[in-house]
Amino acid sequence: MPAKIASIWFATNERDASSVLGSLSNPLGSAIGSFIPGMLVSGESDSAIKHGIQSTLLVQMIFSFVSLVASIFLFRERPPTPPSATAENTGDDRSNTSIFEYFGTLLTSPEYVKILIPFTIILANLNAVAALLNQLPTNYSSGQIGVTGAALIMGGFIASLAIGYILDYTKAHLFLIRLLYVLTFLSWTFFMASSRNNVFPMFIIAAICLGASTLSAVSTTMIVSVEVSYPIPADAAVGLLYMFANTAAIAMTFIGQVLLSDSSSAPAPFFPYGLFIIIIFGFSLLPIVFFKGTFQRMMRET
Repeated sequence: MPAKIASIWFATNERDASSVLGSLSNPLGSAIGSFIPGMLVSGESDSAIKHGIQSTLLVQMIFSFVSLVASIFLFRERPPTPPSATAENTGDDRSNTSIFEYFGTLLTSPEYVKILIPFTIILANLNAVAALLNQLPTNYSSGQIGVTGAALIMGGFIASLAIGYILDYTKAHLFLIRLLYVLTFLSWTFFMASSRNNVFPMFIIAAICLGASTLSAVSTTMIVSVEVSYPIPADAAVGLLYMFANTAAIAMTFIGQVLLSDSSSAPAPFFPYGLFIIIIFGFSLLPIVFFKGTFQRMMRET
C-alpha cells in the first residue's frame, strides 16, 4: 500500500522518500508491538499481569480506532491531477487479472525473485530478533533491553529517511541496494559479536547500526520491487514481499528460540544463534550480487 500511495500521489522526485515513510510502518509497528507489552505488563501477581494486559489491549484499541476513523474521513482515493506519467497507469484495472495471476508472474521473474529472497531473510529476522532480544546471551536488564530496542528503531527510522531522499536525488537504486545488503550483513555480524555481557555501550551502537542498515535495505528493496515489476500494480509487488517475510518471521522466531535455548558457552558471535544469523545473512548477499535490475517504471517516465 505505501508504494501504491506514493505512485498515485507523489511526483517522481518525491516518490522514493514517500515510499520509505510508508514502508517504515510495517517494521516499526512490529518492533513497537514487541516492546510495548513488556513495558505495560509488569509485576508477578495475577492482578498486576491482568491490569497490564488490559492496558495493552486498550492502547491497541485506541490506535486502531483512530486509524480507522482517519482512513474513512480524511483520505481521498487519488489527486485531481496525476503527478506523473505512470500515475495514470497504477494497475487499478484488474477486471481480467486476479492477484494470484500477478503473484505468479512475479514469482517467475528472475529479477524479482533475486530481491524477494534477501528481503524475506532480513525482514523476517528483524521481526524475530525484536521478540528474542531478552533471550540473547547477555546479562542486561529489561530496561536496558528496552533501550536497545528503541535505539534499533530510531537508527532505522533516521537512516531510512535519509536513504529515501538520496534515492529521490540520485536514482542510484542498483548501487544502493547492493551497498545496503552488504552493510546489513556486517551490522548483524557486529550485533551478534556484541551480544555478550558487560559491553552495553557497544551493544547499543550495534543495535543502531543493525536498525539503520536493515530498515534502509527493507525500504530500498520495496522501491526497487515496484520499479522492476512495472506495470504490475505496486501493491501486488510489495505485498508479495511482505507476505513472504511475515510468514518466514514465524519460522525464524521459532528457530531463534531453539538455538538460544542451547546451553553452549561459545563466545559471541559463535554461539548457535549467532552462527545461524551470520550464515543466513551471508546467503542473502548472493542473489543481490547477481541482481541486474531493469527499472521499467523509470524508463517509462524518461
